[in-house]
Amino acid sequence: MVPIPDDSARADITARLDSLASAMEQHPQWTPPNPHPALLQLWDFVKRSHYIMTELENIRTGRPVKYPDQIPPHEDAKDDEEKAQMSFTDVLTRTLTINKIVTTPSMMAIMGQPNIEFGDNVKAKSQELQEAILSIPE
Repeated sequence: MVPIPDDSARADITARLDSLASAMEQHPQWTPPNPHPALLQLWDFVKRSHYIMTELENIRTGRPVKYPDQIPPHEDAKDDEEKAQMSFTDVLTRTLTINKIVTTPSMMAIMGQPNIEFGDNVKAKSQELQEAILSIPE
């Protein structure tokens, strides 16, 4: 299991997730109230990952989280520390998935969504996020 990063690394990852979500909102096909469905689905995936990151310390210390239904309960964890580690591992795997989808847009078809070209800005932000999360020492 991947250890939870220190406060500085958590803050960096959380900021990069926010930056990636913002880049998606700047995409030419992000046209509220009806953004491109593939863009919206991936944006939601990024925002959920961001939310999990903001709640890691609460999970770790057993404090209540704001939206408990948005975070897997990890009932098989032996304690709160392990729940937090499992939640961070979830964010790590989500990050790898996000980057794969952004760099291979045809993967949206696997999720039942139409293809979309995410563009250089979204790709760069996704790559920066992946690099940040993979650079955390184990």
